[in-house]
Amino acid sequence: MDVDKEVVFHRTHGGSGEIRGKQIAQYLGAPCNPDGAYPDATHIYVKMQPPDDFPERSYLDVLDAHQRIPWLLKRPHIGVIASSETGFEELRRRLRRTDVVLIPQHHCNFERVRRKEGEIKVAGVSGGRGAIQCDVDELRVVLAGMGIEWHWQQYPKTREEVFNFYTTIDVQVVWRKMHRPMKNPLKIVNAMSFGIPTVAYPELAYREVEGYYWPATTMDELVTAIGQLRQGFDAGRLIDKAEEYHIENIAKLYTSLEIL
Repeated sequence: MDVDKEVVFHRTHGGSGEIRGKQIAQYLGAPCNPDGAYPDATHIYVKMQPPDDFPERSYLDVLDAHQRIPWLLKRPHIGVIASSETGFEELRRRLRRTDVVLIPQHHCNFERVRRKEGEIKVAGVSGGRGAIQCDVDELRVVLAGMGIEWHWQQYPKTREEVFNFYTTIDVQVVWRKMHRPMKNPLKIVNAMSFGIPTVAYPELAYREVEGYYWPATTMDELVTAIGQLRQGFDAGRLIDKAEEYHIENIAKLYTSLEIL
């Protein structure tokens, strides 16, 4: 890594720290939670609150941690990173700053594996209870009526677990009735990277992938959307869009940050 572009990551445990901290650091060969001070490096604090004596060249990678906003309002000299277009707009508005940086969240498919085209027989989602905010038993019955199995991977801990899960499904179903602008469309992008379509309850943060997923707000609309998918869809178009979110393209955005 170019010394002038050296980046140091600081993260806590949890999905965001794993993805935006550990994975990016490993990809770049950068330090993560180091013992040393690295005074000449750019420091990235992933979702966590930086120390009050944070290094001069520091950014807070906020993600969906809206609770960091009061802290940021009192510290206008630290850099700010958003992970979605809606989060970018929200942080600019609430912090009254024009220097917020947008770095999207990379997907899990580093290897660029593609789903084998065929019938839609398995639907699923990877995530906790928040990923499916509907009657799961009803969803399972509705899908079974279409000859589709329902698989739910709850609380995966590693990228490899998530990656392996996506190789087992044909369509993703996400049902989060949340309108939180600081979220990002990672679930949809993860599926897209394999050429897997997503039927999802629309969220604010999904605006940046509008036209690349199939919206549904009722079970009837879900059935209609899957019926349309069974008539055919352009998996290559999904994969091409997801390439924007490949770690190869996202990691370089961290090394391109302006020196504060």
